[in-house]
Amino acid sequence: MAEFEKTLQKKHIFVVSFFIHPDYFRHIKNTLLWCYGQTIRNGGVLHMNQPHFTYEAEGHTLIVHLPEELDHHNCSGLKYETDLILSENYIRRIIFDFSRTRFMDSSGIGILLNRYKQMALSGGNVAIYGAGSQALRILKMGGILKLMKLYDSKEAAVTG
Repeated sequence: MAEFEKTLQKKHIFVVSFFIHPDYFRHIKNTLLWCYGQTIRNGGVLHMNQPHFTYEAEGHTLIVHLPEELDHHNCSGLKYETDLILSENYIRRIIFDFSRTRFMDSSGIGILLNRYKQMALSGGNVAIYGAGSQALRILKMGGILKLMKLYDSKEAAVTG
């Protein structure tokens, strides 16, 4: 076995893929799509998981499509990636898509509060859509729904 393959089998590798519409990058309106994938080791074979977070930007609105589990394992990645996107683009509104999310812990609440504070300081706002019963229960318990508006659909959240 090649030395490179042995090295790959010993490590977890994180891959960040950028899919950027050329008319949007650096504050130009259109679409920004950023996929984040995590490579995991499975029985000595490397497989690529589905992206954990997908980002879309429509004008000055950033839509964050959350994964099935929003926990301490992936919240640091979400914070880092949204910090990067917000630093390079003029975003006035963040919309979190909970349609795939089935589990969320206190780290998820923390990242939502962090983004809310950041948007409030810059005069922006944060909204949520697609939350199922489990995620909705956690959002209510965490007081998030007192700070962020909940919408039924992406279209309503974007126009909201």
